[in-house]
Amino acid sequence: MVSESKMVPSPSKEAMEYVNEKIEELKKFVYRCIHCRACRFSYSGEPDRIGYGEPGEYSGMVYGCVAGMMNEWEPFWASGKNWITRAILEGKLEISDALVDFLFACPTCGNCQVQCDNRIPTVDLIEHLRAYVLHRGITPRPRHIYFWRSTMENNNPYGEKHEERTAWIEDPELRKKVVDREGVKMAYYVGCTASYRQKHIANGTAKLLDMLGEEYAIYTDEWCCGSPSFRTGNFDVGWRVMKHNIELFQKQGIETIFFSCAGCFRTWYVDYPKHAPKFNLDVSGFKFIHAVEYFYNKLKSGELRFKDGVRIEKKVCWHDPCHTGRHIVIFERERRGYDQLSFEPFDFVEWKEQWFNMPREILKSIPGIEFVEMYRIKDNSMCCGCGGGLKSGYPDMALEVAYQRLKEAEAAGAEWVVTSCPFCWRNLYDAQVAYKTKVEVRDLTELLLPIIEVAK
Repeated sequence: MVSESKMVPSPSKEAMEYVNEKIEELKKFVYRCIHCRACRFSYSGEPDRIGYGEPGEYSGMVYGCVAGMMNEWEPFWASGKNWITRAILEGKLEISDALVDFLFACPTCGNCQVQCDNRIPTVDLIEHLRAYVLHRGITPRPRHIYFWRSTMENNNPYGEKHEERTAWIEDPELRKKVVDREGVKMAYYVGCTASYRQKHIANGTAKLLDMLGEEYAIYTDEWCCGSPSFRTGNFDVGWRVMKHNIELFQKQGIETIFFSCAGCFRTWYVDYPKHAPKFNLDVSGFKFIHAVEYFYNKLKSGELRFKDGVRIEKKVCWHDPCHTGRHIVIFERERRGYDQLSFEPFDFVEWKEQWFNMPREILKSIPGIEFVEMYRIKDNSMCCGCGGGLKSGYPDMALEVAYQRLKEAEAAGAEWVVTSCPFCWRNLYDAQVAYKTKVEVRDLTELLLPIIEVAK
């Protein structure tokens, strides 16, 4: 059972000091905002881009910020949030519960950061501003308090028993083979959502890895990656699980960590390298690989092939998860040392295109599939509405965002939307059911499992 107290867990002195230092470091970026409002749109550099659908619906500078789209008020757009941040930091705006919706009704998808020509790190700003106001007494959404407490008490945000972490594994032989296996160099980090909710994604992934003869382990003592806590400004909880996970995988001698969850991948790939040094931990010895990249490489190398006679006569599009899309591109740009205002060099642009094209090439290679694109794609992709604490804190808004995304897929002529993120799958599927859409949602591993085999 999760503690029912609605009291906000008190932040540690260490967390308060960290957040204050980080906000001071980020403060300079707030003053770069000139209120040009490019952050509202997708394809802000292509105002004449021709699309489809109803006249003007998917053409030109369409909105990309889902918080602004759904609320249609200046404080919900990134430009408004930047000016609110300025007012808070200058002491001109009192911190009160009136700010909660402006700061938390946002999936921190990063579209605003991609569109910003002044390269304002809006994702970092929003996450750290959330922590900043929480530390000063603001009341967060009740569901956020719930999943912080659950992560502290059960090591997952869903209120599930930790000892049932690997109960999702259907095949008893596979369970014996991989659970807490010793002496291997690769681990499948399943994540909370696939372990406790979207179990078909975890099972499909584990079976595919086994089919390929991978020597890997799944650990019963895997904890939440910390993404829900980091995204909603509770660094104490995020740090707790991060330290445990790093120490667990290092103790087991793991070198490669495999992910089927975009949020978990993002957290290990982006957050852990930033936070781990604070605790004298180092993640540079790990190689991180997401399911999309892994299966793309296997198909490209010829190790996997499609079964004879396979044909899927469907029009299919790809939904780019924010956490394996924009967030990775933003971090890679920073990691490679390109300063905030520099142009992206050719080799980076080439890498970025390849990164986004991997899932598309997988889908295009499936016999019978007609691949179509939605209007907002790749680093301009529209968020599904699930991340950043939005689905837990504002479920109705999150569902409406997902419906808008499915409408875009329908306008493109798609019958299936395929993605590779348990969060995206959940919210898009919920919208599919709630709104009875024609387009259906599929996970990539769910799609691949019955149609591929190991090449002889």
